[in-house]
Amino acid sequence: MATKTKNRNEIFDDKTTKQIASELQPVLSDLIALGLIVKQAHWNVTGSSFRAVHLQLDEIWATVQTNVDEVAERLSTLAVSPAGQANEVAASSKVDQIPAGFMDASKVVDFMTERVGQ
Repeated sequence: MATKTKNRNEIFDDKTTKQIASELQPVLSDLIALGLIVKQAHWNVTGSSFRAVHLQLDEIWATVQTNVDEVAERLSTLAVSPAGQANEVAASSKVDQIPAGFMDASKVVDFMTERVGQ
């Protein structure tokens, strides 16, 4: 027996859907930007604590990616197309960038603590 896919958003009216989407989309943009910042730090961390910080950044990145997927799928479930392309994220994210180049592990920890707290 064939199954028919139901309309993705049968719970909320249009006004509520738009309100929820307007709250979720900025979260998605910030999470994607945070993931990119974490990877930038991961690739550029140096110093005596390199290994510990490098491994911790891998864990943070995995957590961020899980949350990116969760938020994007919630938008999709509402029948709202998630905006996650680089230009869309760059235009809308409020997460502060980190300096380019190599950074000592202690500085990376400071930068990540600031960004995760945003």
